[in-house]
Amino acid sequence: MASDLSNPASFAIGPYELDMLIVGLEGLVEITPVEYKMLPKTFKGEKIFKAPDVSFLGFSWNMALGVVEGKIYKISPSLMLQGKSQVEEAAVKVLAYCKSELGEPAQQQTGSFMWHTSDGNVILENLETSFGFVINLFSTSGAVRSYKPL
Repeated sequence: MASDLSNPASFAIGPYELDMLIVGLEGLVEITPVEYKMLPKTFKGEKIFKAPDVSFLGFSWNMALGVVEGKIYKISPSLMLQGKSQVEEAAVKVLAYCKSELGEPAQQQTGSFMWHTSDGNVILENLETSFGFVINLFSTSGAVRSYKPL
């Protein structure tokens, strides 16, 4: 779907914003060839980086960034929690924040919410894995429409 400039822009997570250059950002480490097998590149010129953890809404999030030609196109914070009450508290807090910044989701189903933004989209997912509960937040730039696939 085309971006609608009447929608709010996605929000920054820590120092990271969509479409910003990564020049000068510290602590970025490109993922390994083995990790690329699990998380393959999609676009020409793409690199995926692990970034330093970010404090966001009172939790410490693991960070990954998708970058094409030196610009961030995807911001992917992930939060893993063990206790159900802790994950419920975090999920409610993150959803409330997203709604306050972006309005009501354009699409939703159990454990997944999506907002269209003026600069792309934001997706919130809550998952239960064998390792615990995971909250993923994906912010993706609308610039991906102009990227060349691999």
